[in-house]
Amino acid sequence: PILSTYTTKESWCKVVVYSPHVIFHDGRFRMWYLGTSVESRTNDIVLGYAESDDGLEWKPFRSNPILTADDIPWGRPLQTPFVLYDTDDSIYKMWFVSGKGVKRDDQGKVLENDQRLGYAVSSDGIHWNVHPKPLYPSARSPSVIKEGPKKYRMWMGSSPSPQHAWNELYKHIYEFTSPDGIRWTRGEKPV
Repeated sequence: PILSTYTTKESWCKVVVYSPHVIFHDGRFRMWYLGTSVESRTNDIVLGYAESDDGLEWKPFRSNPILTADDIPWGRPLQTPFVLYDTDDSIYKMWFVSGKGVKRDDQGKVLENDQRLGYAVSSDGIHWNVHPKPLYPSARSPSVIKEGPKKYRMWMGSSPSPQHAWNELYKHIYEFTSPDGIRWTRGEKPV
């Protein structure tokens, strides 16, 4: 593996390393990835950063993690980051999932997993300014493209309505559109 819990020397991701997102910008590969040092599927998941010249040999940022739950005013764990470099605005933009976290019963069964769409911007891809409120109430694994000025498209897991069970967001992928990457309109039916 090119990055794993077995090979990393970073203590913050010794239990889980997952959900990487890679872009090529300014002559190098840049990767944002999640990790935890406690156990899998906990509310202590944080975001790390690494760079590579060839996409195979990765150098983790010396001050990882770069984003934690303390940086999100409305959420706890981080999930499924998606980063793009917006050449029109000369800034990194990240959509991610966060919320109140996982709630379990006495036997460990998941009762609730609050997941909302978050947003942050960065001039260097390392220091992030997190939007003060979630952008959408039901979110999983956003994938965003910018098709032109004032035209963003996103595909993301989302529950059909607030009345549906929390885990319905894993069963439905919707297309969203936005003029600014912040205000999103969801298509009527799953794609």
